Amino acid sequence: MKFKWNYSGKEGEEVAVNYLIEKGYTIIETSYNKIGIEIDIIAEKDDTICFVEVKTRKSDDYGFPEEFVNIKKGKRLIRGFKAFLANNKNDKYEDYYKQIDIISIIYGSGDYEIEHIENAYEDE
Repeated sequence: MKFKWNYSGKEGEEVAVNYLIEKGYTIIETSYNKIGIEIDIIAEKDDTICFVEVKTRKSDDYGFPEEFVNIKKGKRLIRGFKAFLANNKNDKYEDYYKQIDIISIIYGSGDYEIEHIENAYEDE
């Protein structure tokens, strides 16, 4: 049995994929899961590879979706993108700029409000 919250999350990821494609990104992979860490979307544009966390909510009554991506999650995303790069060693990504983005989606009004926060976390 699928729970409603899971459905809205998957729907949000589909909306985010379409948003990124409209903005000129190429989608490399979705729902990448290695070492127990899932990256919602891996995309590239120009000389940048983006590891995207998507957060979807019906409203901002309890905070904006991006507020639910805390430092702990940011560190997990960094480990996840390092695992992706280690498993996809090739010259293509070596010189790419690497960034973690958040796409925040609120859908309660019938329309989608999308905010794309680029380079939300940096590797220290």
